[in-house]
Amino acid sequence: VECEMVACLVRGKVPGWGGLRVAGLCVGVDNYQHMSELKNAARDAASVHQKLKSIHNCHSMLILNDKITTAGALLGSVRKYLREPNLRKDPPQVLLFYYAGHGIQEGDKVYLVPGGANVEEADDVQADCLSLNTLLQMF
Repeated sequence: VECEMVACLVRGKVPGWGGLRVAGLCVGVDNYQHMSELKNAARDAASVHQKLKSIHNCHSMLILNDKITTAGALLGSVRKYLREPNLRKDPPQVLLFYYAGHGIQEGDKVYLVPGGANVEEADDVQADCLSLNTLLQMF
């Protein structure tokens, strides 16, 4: 779905959405200390990031493996991105968030799994992972 959305973007504007300004935040995690490593997550996030960067006036940031070993580190990286002068000066109307990495669904909640998360029991999910709801509330 994310790649289809990226393909719809043209020169920083989304056709049919009134030419809204678009920005992107792409996150990719391949390296996991306590789970199976992934082979293409970081590469996929980098590909989406490059597509976004090729769009005129589209501000995109790429966060990979070593910067997201904990939920706090991921949250900190997102906060840093949202404080960037380019985004504050001319805020986007559409922000594409792309995450490639392990995720866990617990009931109706979805969690992003950072590289250093050690999820052995249900209680570990809330302690070591980042709730997608928490992340989306920042935007």
